Amino acid sequence: MRKIFLFICVVTILSLQFSCKKENNDIGLNPNGSTLQSASIDSFQLNTYSKLSQNSVSNSGTTVFIGGYGTDELGTITASTFTSVSPTDLSFRIPEGGVTVTSVSLSIRVVESYGDPFSQDFKVSKTTSSVSKETTYFTSDSLISETSDLGTFTITNNDTGIVSINLNKTFGEEIISTGDVIFTTSEIFDDIFKGLSIIPTVTYTPNKGSVYALDAEDIILTINYTENTSSVSGSVTFAPTSNSRSFYHTTLGQNGSELATQMSNLSTGNTNFFIQGLGSVKSSVEIPTLLTWFNSGNFLINKAIVTIPTSTSANVSFSAPTSLTIHKASDSSSEGVQAVYDVDNKQYVFDIETLISEKLLAGEETTFELSILNTFAHPEQVKLNGSSHTVSPASIVIHYTEY
Repeated sequence: MRKIFLFICVVTILSLQFSCKKENNDIGLNPNGSTLQSASIDSFQLNTYSKLSQNSVSNSGTTVFIGGYGTDELGTITASTFTSVSPTDLSFRIPEGGVTVTSVSLSIRVVESYGDPFSQDFKVSKTTSSVSKETTYFTSDSLISETSDLGTFTITNNDTGIVSINLNKTFGEEIISTGDVIFTTSEIFDDIFKGLSIIPTVTYTPNKGSVYALDAEDIILTINYTENTSSVSGSVTFAPTSNSRSFYHTTLGQNGSELATQMSNLSTGNTNFFIQGLGSVKSSVEIPTLLTWFNSGNFLINKAIVTIPTSTSANVSFSAPTSLTIHKASDSSSEGVQAVYDVDNKQYVFDIETLISEKLLAGEETTFELSILNTFAHPEQVKLNGSSHTVSPASIVIHYTEY
C-alpha cells in the first residue's frame, strides 16, 4: 500500500513539473534560461528617403528593355538595348556565283509592357564595340552607336509578340561581301560586325509612355538573298549566343519632378518617398533609436512589423510593383524580406524581425534598403508614404519580451 502511495506522489510531482514548463514556454525563456516577463508592443521612429541606384546588373536576366515614360513623381526614365549577334549556322557557305541581297530585317519579341502606351519611335544602329559574354554590364553602361541609322520602327499601344523591322539593305550586302570567313567562328564574326543598338527617339510627356520588355535571346537578324546563278531564294540568320550578350541602359531625368525636390532635401522623404525599377531608384529605411533602446535593457524581439502605405499615382496605368523587398543596406545580394502589395489596403507589410535581430545582436544601427525584388527586371514605380504623412503614415511596431 505504501508503495502505491509513493508511486502516486511521484506521478503527481512529475505532472506538476511538466505543467510548469509548458507555462514558461508560453511566456518564453531567454538564452540563459531565466523566465521572461509578459510581451509588450511599442512603436518606434521610422526615417525614409529615396536614393538613386545606377549599379544594377543588366545582362544577367532573360529580358532587356526599350522605351520610356514620364511621371510627375520621378521624371522621365528611358531604356535602350545593346546586343551582339552571331551566325546561327556556322556551316553556312555563300553559294558559288554569289548572291544578291534582297532584304535585311531585325525581329524582336516584346513579352510585356508597363505604363500608358502610346506610339513610340526607335532607331537601330551599329555599335563600335561588341557585347562580351564575359563582361558584367550595369544599367549605367552603354555602347557607342554609329551616326548613321540602319533603320527605324514604331511600337504602338500594347504591341506584344514579334515586331519585325526592315533594315538598310546595304548593311546586309556588307556582311555577305566579307565572304565565308565570317561564318567560321563567332569570334571572327564579332571582329567584323560588333553589335546593334535599339534606342528610343521620342520625347516623353508627363504621365505618358511605356517600357517594353524584350526576350534577351529572341533578337534575330535575317539577311534574305537570291542565288545569282539559279535565282533560288535563301536566308542566313544571326542571334545572341546567350542572354548575357544583350544588356540595357537606363537614364533618369529628374528635372521638375518630386524626386528632384527630395534629392535636395532628404528630410522630405518622411512625407513621401519613391521606388522605381530598372536599377533606377531605391530607398533607405532607418530606425534611428532602436539600437539605443535595445542596449538599455534585456529584450527579445518577437515581431517587427513595418507598414508602408502608397499614394495614388497621377496615372493609374503606372501601377505599384507586385512586391517590394527590405534588405540590409549596401547588400542588395542579400535575400531580405519580401512583401506582396495589398491592393485593397494600398500598402506593403513586412515582418523584419530576423533582419532587426541580426543587426541589434551585432551592435549595428538598424538601417536597411527598400527596393523592387530583382530591381533590374521590373520597370514599375511607386510613391510611398513616410512616417510624417498626415493621412496614412508609414510605421514600425515592435513586439518584444523583456527579461
